[in-house]
Amino acid sequence: MIGIIDYGLSNISSITNAVLKLNYKCEVINNQKKFDKLDKIILPGVGSFPKAIENLKKQNLFDSLKNFITNEKKPFLGICLGMQLLFEYSAEDGGSEGLNVLSGTVKQLIPNGNLKVPNIGWREVEICKKNILLNGIDDKPIFYFVHKYACYSAGKKNTVAELNYVNKFDCIVEKDNIFATQFHPEKSQKTGLQLLSNFLKI
Repeated sequence: MIGIIDYGLSNISSITNAVLKLNYKCEVINNQKKFDKLDKIILPGVGSFPKAIENLKKQNLFDSLKNFITNEKKPFLGICLGMQLLFEYSAEDGGSEGLNVLSGTVKQLIPNGNLKVPNIGWREVEICKKNILLNGIDDKPIFYFVHKYACYSAGKKNTVAELNYVNKFDCIVEKDNIFATQFHPEKSQKTGLQLLSNFLKI
């Protein structure tokens, strides 16, 4: 069973429809009581990092998520804000600590010339190393992005792919059972569905 976490800052229908289209069962989770029966978790999200942390704690999801990731070590996928929340700290809206399961920080993108912020649209990413999420995907894949903050891994050990937009930042990361993407695979058509399918097969 795949659990899709609903903490009030995500488009649950898009990711749910994508998972169902790939013929997997999923359930929307908004409290910690159903964690025991989950085989995998997807944490989507759009919006404010501090508000997301506040909501996760208010719904008693913060500690359960961290336990699922670090102790149970079951497959976990963070998407967009769901990726950012995995890091130690975000500078958004005065700053906030994250789940702290990945080393690094989240910083605001600064407009540069013709490159505007938020970063919205289809972008070709640069693959840094082979990864199970990229099985069956071209060497220069294009995914759909919508964000104004970005992740910067410490030491780049967990970096799978980067995007160079105003500066170079992580757009796919992996550490053990943890996978995450800054882009939206559920909105990235065939390539995005392939990546999502690769995760669901783990």
